[in-house]
Amino acid sequence: MSEVLSSESRHEILNSKKRKAMADVVALLKLKKINDHTFEGPMTETKNHRIYGGQVVSQALMAAMATVENRPAISLKSDFLRAGNPKQTVIYNVENVRDGRSFNTRRVVATQEKNGEQQIIFTLSASFHEPEEGVFHQMDVSHFPKPHEVSSSSENWIKIKDKLPDHAKQWYDSERAFEERPVIFNDPTDPQKRKPLYAIWYKANDSLPSGKPEDEFLHQGLFAYISDSCLLDTCLMPHGISWMQANFQSASLDHSIWFHKNFRVDEWLLFVCDSPIAYGARGFNRAMVYRENGELIASVAQEGLIRIKN
Repeated sequence: MSEVLSSESRHEILNSKKRKAMADVVALLKLKKINDHTFEGPMTETKNHRIYGGQVVSQALMAAMATVENRPAISLKSDFLRAGNPKQTVIYNVENVRDGRSFNTRRVVATQEKNGEQQIIFTLSASFHEPEEGVFHQMDVSHFPKPHEVSSSSENWIKIKDKLPDHAKQWYDSERAFEERPVIFNDPTDPQKRKPLYAIWYKANDSLPSGKPEDEFLHQGLFAYISDSCLLDTCLMPHGISWMQANFQSASLDHSIWFHKNFRVDEWLLFVCDSPIAYGARGFNRAMVYRENGELIASVAQEGLIRIKN
């Protein structure tokens, strides 16, 4: 009986850590309002030398949404201009570009202080639309396995833990806000050349509110946060390259999202990724994102820097 209780206790502790990781990400999206068009993003505790790109995208989107009345975002287009300093807060300045009867447009400029002045590190343009009826079609993805049919990333990582370099072990040991279930696991310690096609399921590790307009904004913000985590790997696959290699350098250069339908990030979402081309030290990546019932809810595109240093 004591062993059963011990097992249950360990399981509850693990779930508690996962819920805390999710709560930490949600807290990152709660911006401090300085005035009607200026917001401050909270910092996160990290040993990384730069801010995770998805954090800046999601905070900038939340800043834009804070200036729009009850209309969901339908798209965003952004550019990473400088690496963000994780030890400093980010200031988000929102410009009201247009308020129409059906559409709104906002431009967000993210800055950080350096040498006594504010430097632009990121820009975002977001569009909002009053929902209305229209024609409908979408691609079919019924041939992909469901999340319960594939192993979690945690299960996959346990198998290769002893092969991980030191800088990757820290990432492996940390609890993450989203559960990941890759359709095919690509071992980063022994990358094999394969087609630039990739699919992975994501789901928040805790339940989130729904029903109110601000709840939909939160789900869109959290989607923006996680959407920067898997795309760049796709353009590495034809070359047998891994982000764990000591001579590998990468960075997101831009990031775009199109929101097609309402969704929840605490339900399974399938990212189906491909990379049409890599050239000139840049790789272009796309993802179509589906609910478990096969509904296409969003599309994502990103170009990233990929360098192999001599």
